[in-house]
Amino acid sequence: MRDELLVLFGNGLVGITFPFMIVQPQQKMTMNINKITFAIIAFVGILLMTVGCSEGKKGITYDLADYSIENCTMEAHQIDSLLIIPQGIYAYKDYIIVLEPKRNDSLLSVFSRKDFKYLFSGLSKGRAKNEMLSMRNDFFSYTDSSFFLQERNVIKEFKIENDSVLYIGKDEIKLPDVLNHVLRVGHKRYITAGITDGTGNEHFLYSNGKYEGFGDYPEPKPEGISNFYLNNSMSAGMEGKDRMWDFSRGQDLVRGYDLDGNLMETVNIANNKRKTATNAEDDYNLCYYRISWNKSHIAVMYNGVLPRNEYFSLDLSDRPWELQIWSWGGKLERRLKLDRAFSMYTLSDDNVLYAMEPDNPCVIYTYDLK
Repeated sequence: MRDELLVLFGNGLVGITFPFMIVQPQQKMTMNINKITFAIIAFVGILLMTVGCSEGKKGITYDLADYSIENCTMEAHQIDSLLIIPQGIYAYKDYIIVLEPKRNDSLLSVFSRKDFKYLFSGLSKGRAKNEMLSMRNDFFSYTDSSFFLQERNVIKEFKIENDSVLYIGKDEIKLPDVLNHVLRVGHKRYITAGITDGTGNEHFLYSNGKYEGFGDYPEPKPEGISNFYLNNSMSAGMEGKDRMWDFSRGQDLVRGYDLDGNLMETVNIANNKRKTATNAEDDYNLCYYRISWNKSHIAVMYNGVLPRNEYFSLDLSDRPWELQIWSWGGKLERRLKLDRAFSMYTLSDDNVLYAMEPDNPCVIYTYDLK
């Protein structure tokens, strides 16, 4: 025989049971008080554990109608060096580093952030440890003393000294597939995209030679295509941060994970101006599609109007995109509409945006976010 105390918990009642004990009359009051005290303690403990487990996972919604778009005019800066095929621009300390992976000689050029003066070119193409044979243009990571570039499944560390690029070391990342969408989030600690066929988890966490998958692809998953190509995310993460952020390519969704791969935040974007794709003629939604970040903010390109195919059928200058500025705490702070149609951009640690247009590589555009 058991006694049961019912307490209100969540949306219903929870019964906490106790063994029935025969006691003397003079013990009954003491026993009842003890049982009630135990029940209260147990209830509070369960409540705290539940709140702790669900903290940060509750979905919040940002309605874009509550955020006005800022129309911004960028400054143009002529550079005194001819870039042939620039494919990536990155701000690092007092430098602007422009990557040209398709060149046969120097793979990067360095400019001054102060006056945009050309300083030097470096990093030869080749197989030596201080060279690169196939440099990715979509990976760049840095610390206060060095920066990192990707060559296939190898991350190489360099520093700038005496107008030269000097090799420091490398990390080789071994995964069951090619290495894509890499984030360096700590010493020998990386987050990458999952398997390219779209099965399994969206990400791998790689640390000290071992890897494990985490993160589910957003629901609903599009039919007839691989999750990897149109249902994946643009991700931000760096050493010194306790979160990485996923900005969904095909859905109005932002998610934050801790560096152990646990989902901590879910942010939904309410957008009443989107023309939803019908999935006919191989057309799909396109939301977030380019990203850059610094130590304080994340700057991500967002299409809030057209389906994917219709969007990319337009000239670069006609596409209805905006640049959203987010904090590392997962808060949407600003929506910017810039007057230049650029495809490459970077955000310096003092919050200056640098950008280049693909058809005009002799100009670097800037906008001060401060």
